Formats: sequence, C-alpha cells, structure tokens
Amino acid sequence: MRTARVLILLLTLVSWPRIAAAEGDTWKAERLWVVGSDEQAWVVGAAKPEDKQPAVVRMWHLGPKGNPTGAVPKPSRRLPPISANIVRVGADSEALRVLLSNSATWHYFPNRPALAGDLWKSHCRQPPLAWGGDATKPMLWALARTADLITPPAAASSQPTTAATQEPDTQPADLSDAPPVDENSLTLMQLRGGFWHRFDVLHAAEKGDTFWLAGRDGDVFLFWQGERRPVRLSRRRGDEWSPPETVVDARDVVTAWAGATKQGPVFVAGRGASAQAVQLSVYLRTSDEWSTSGPARAGNDFLSINANETGVGVVRGRLAVARNNSDGKVEFAWGDLRASPLLQFETLSMRVEEGAPEPSWWDAVLTALVLSVVTFVMFQRRDQINRPASVSRGFVIAEPWRRVLATAIDIVPAMLVIMPWSMSMFPTDDMSVLFELAQDPDFVAKFVPINLAFVALYGLWCFIWEMTTYTTPGKRLFSCRVLSTNGSPPTTRQILVRNLCRVITFAIGMPTLMVALLLMLVLTRNRQRIGDLMAETVVVQYGVGPEPPVARPLDPDEHNDTDA
Repeated sequence: MRTARVLILLLTLVSWPRIAAAEGDTWKAERLWVVGSDEQAWVVGAAKPEDKQPAVVRMWHLGPKGNPTGAVPKPSRRLPPISANIVRVGADSEALRVLLSNSATWHYFPNRPALAGDLWKSHCRQPPLAWGGDATKPMLWALARTADLITPPAAASSQPTTAATQEPDTQPADLSDAPPVDENSLTLMQLRGGFWHRFDVLHAAEKGDTFWLAGRDGDVFLFWQGERRPVRLSRRRGDEWSPPETVVDARDVVTAWAGATKQGPVFVAGRGASAQAVQLSVYLRTSDEWSTSGPARAGNDFLSINANETGVGVVRGRLAVARNNSDGKVEFAWGDLRASPLLQFETLSMRVEEGAPEPSWWDAVLTALVLSVVTFVMFQRRDQINRPASVSRGFVIAEPWRRVLATAIDIVPAMLVIMPWSMSMFPTDDMSVLFELAQDPDFVAKFVPINLAFVALYGLWCFIWEMTTYTTPGKRLFSCRVLSTNGSPPTTRQILVRNLCRVITFAIGMPTLMVALLLMLVLTRNRQRIGDLMAETVVVQYGVGPEPPVARPLDPDEHNDTDA
C-alpha cells in the first residue's frame, strides 16, 4: 500500500497542469483587423487608448498545418500583448506586417520573435493610402501619393533594420525604378526581401480617393473608388497594368476589403447608409465577369456590422469576420465565398496555453517536484539504500555504464516503430525551416502524442522481456539481469512497478533522467534507480565479488601485553 500511495503521488505531480495566463477580462477591443494568406490567418485587436497612452494590442494566429476547417485563430506565447497605435495591418505568406502611428513597421512571425523594419517616414511623409500582402509570397504592397515620397539619391542603398538595432534606416534604397514625380500622382511600393521598390500606377486610378490592395503570386490587384463613382479594378502582372474594369456599380458602398484567391480577386463591400451599420456583400471575378454571392448571414439574419470596429478579411480562401460580442469578447467566424456566406461565430480565447509559466520556470518547478518525490522515496527506503543486496554467487551489482548502454539498445525498437509517424510530421527537409518550426509551440505540441507512444512502447518492450527472461536484449548483451534485493527472481508485481516508474521517468524527460543517473552513481549503495527502490529490485551482472575479509586469530602474547 505504501508503494501504491507513492506511485499515485508521483503520477499526480507528473500530470499537474500548467497554470495558464489570465483571461484579461478587463481588455476589450475597440478596433479589430482580420488579415492573412492562403495558409495563415491573423486577428488583431486594439483596445481603447487611455490617458494618452498607446493602446493595448492583442493578436491571434492560425497556421496551415494540423488545423481543421472549423479551427479558429489562437493566442501564442510568441505574440504577447503590446502597447501601440496601429495605422495599417496587412499579412503575406510569411508574416503579419503592421504600421504604427510612430512610423515604425513591425513584422510578426508565428515561429520566431518579431522583427522591426524600416521607418515608413524614411520613405514617405504621409501614411499609405492602402496596405496589403501577397497571399502566396512573402511580399507586401503599399500605395502612396508620389508627392509625399522621399526620393533619396539614386546611388544610395538601403539595408533593412533588424530587431537588434531598431534604428531608423540611414541608407535609403536604390529607387532608380521610381517614376518621376511629374508623371504619376500615385506610386505603388513593394516590400520584398527587406527592401522597398517603387512602380508607377495607371493614370485611371488617380481619379480615386479610396483604395484597396491585394496580391497573389507576385501580381497585385488595385481597387479604387471615387466620390459617387463605381468601384474599379486593375491588375498589375509583370510590368503591365490591365485595363480598368468595374467591380461594383453601387452608390451605397461605404467601406470595403480586398483579397485574392486561386480563382481570382475578391472584393467584400460594406453596403449601407453609414459605417456603423453595413451589410457584407462578396463580389467574385469569374469568367471575366463580376458576380455577387449575396449578403453574409449570421444564423437566419443578414449580418450587420459596425465597420469601424469589426475586422473583415479574405484569408485561407474564405470570408473571415471578427467582432465584439455583447460581453466584450472577440468572436470569429468563417464563411464560404461562393455561397451567401453563413457565419457561425465562436469566441476567441485570450488564454495563452503554452506560455505561462515560461518553460524555464516550469522546468525549475518540475525539477523541484521530482527531487521532492525522490527524497520521499529514499526516506521510505532508507534501510534498503544502506543495506547491501543479497546477490547470488556469480553475480555482482551491474556497472552504471552497462545499464546506460543497455537502455540505448532497448530504445531502438520503439524508435523504429515511431519513426515513420514522426517523419510524416515534418513538412520539409530544409533545416532552417525545421529550426523555426521547432520554436513554434503549436508545432512542438503535435509531437506530444508521438512522444507518449514512444515511451509506452519502450516500457511495454522492457516489461515483456523482463517478465519472461528477467532481462532485456540490451541487458543480455551486457550480461545483466534483474533480481529482487533478497537474491530471488523478481515477481510480476516488482517488474510491473519498476517498468511503470521507467515510463514515468522517460515521459517527464530530462529532469527525472538526470535524477535516475544520480541515484545510480552516487546516492544508492546497490546502484538503484527510483524504479528499483520502489520495486525492491537490483540489476546485476555476471562476475565474482570481492572475497569477504578473513578474521585473524588473536595472538595470546598480544592479549597479555595489552592487559599488562
């Protein structure tokens, strides 16, 4: 019963849940954005600034792998809340691209820390008219008025600012491809590989006063609308702009969002009397014509949103909407672009499951718990630790190096079984990409079932062999076997207990493995790990132990001299 109680205590400590981050119930988004690409989805929310301080901004992300159709973006430890005033939000296939009110640009990645980019004011005096990413490539587009551009000397070159320096760019880019100021009133800018490039814009777009950008496969779609004019579109492919075409010929379009899918450009129009109450209509370009799939719906009613607060985007080939519910929580929903989109909203969590406590703190707490359990077991087994085991003639306590090498050999069968499953989880052979994925908690979490299956198979392998032969292939290779501390063969209960402890040790990981090695090398007389102490077993090897000292007969003369 004592052994059972200790095992229950150890299992409880192992399964202790990590404390998650607080819900932050005082935070409420005043403004939401939804952006993304074919594989990424981002939701960004900014609270109302208080006391002239920057707004608290939260981010949610959904990646491409292992997420079913109904999945929603989640917070991440790599996307902590920040304080900033956002001007523009966009996303391409690689990152979330944010322009702040202080002219700083920041790039947020799902797999690595954020990176600071160039100051926008080092390229343009005013905020961009439009801002959008490419759905399939790491490429961002911006639209600016040519008169607002800062044209550096043609010989100067630009290097992108890194997160380490976060200093303004002092060497502007080579903009020899920039159009002359007197030719076009608008300039298209492209961020690619850390450099901004400039391109001219067709003259027809200069009649617009509101603009939207979307990109795909290196092409860019420019939408514009003038006062009391229809929404129009032109596509730039290579160095050529297509002739303008009408997208929406309606006077009640008060706001809109642009996107691009495999089928072509998409325009989501917010139609209504004012931005505070608009209905969403999706316009698709099919067979060289534009058609609408009808207003978006939430349940049986047409969806009505406040465009100044709600985020709308075309991401992962679907219509996505983020809004505040009546409780102040952020809700998110997907909808099919080709049907009258039916949206079913789900509340987004603000709990960062993988981020609290930080791994370093968790490892320290886990190590302390393991040491506490080991101390308790050693106290309960103190007589066994100090008492030499009754090893049969022809056996001695096994050397630690034999046990370590035997363990390495016994692990191989479980590795061979799990390896195909494990290899299928890697999307590429590129080591740089795999290194970035290894920093992604969501990607690492996918390997938890694989790790548990591996540990279970290893424990089952050892249990079956020790039940039938009192050894394992690895131990047999190094002439080792398992015995009870009284010298008899181990019982079924003893083998079960020692292998259950083995599984728990490997499941926890490095802290318990180091403690097990410490027990064998230093703390126990019979080189027992915690599983041996719990099961009252030892691992022995074939050999002859040292002969016990022979008592020398007492010399009578010495006895007499002593008495004298």
